[in-house]
Amino acid sequence: MRSVLVYTLARLALFGATAGVLFLAGARGFLLLALAILISGIISFVLLSRQRDAVSASVTRRAARMRENLAAGAAREDEEEDESREVPASSATVRQDGREPTA
Repeated sequence: MRSVLVYTLARLALFGATAGVLFLAGARGFLLLALAILISGIISFVLLSRQRDAVSASVTRRAARMRENLAAGAAREDEEEDESREVPASSATVRQDGREPTA
């Protein structure tokens, strides 16, 4: 998760720096926002590729761990369900009043 935080902070810093430069250049309002998003996105695509790869690897590992945990939990539930369905053969053929069923 550290890689996600580093990448996010780097993106915000690039956006802030870009917006500051554009503000000093005279851009205001919606134009400032649109240009800052566009330019910082392009710059981050080039400069932050290593951090983006680290975030991708981190997310992939976490998703794989979650999938494994879900599969293990499902397997445990299936085992518990199978164990609860198993009924001794003698109790399956005896009625509640203790007599064997008639044909």
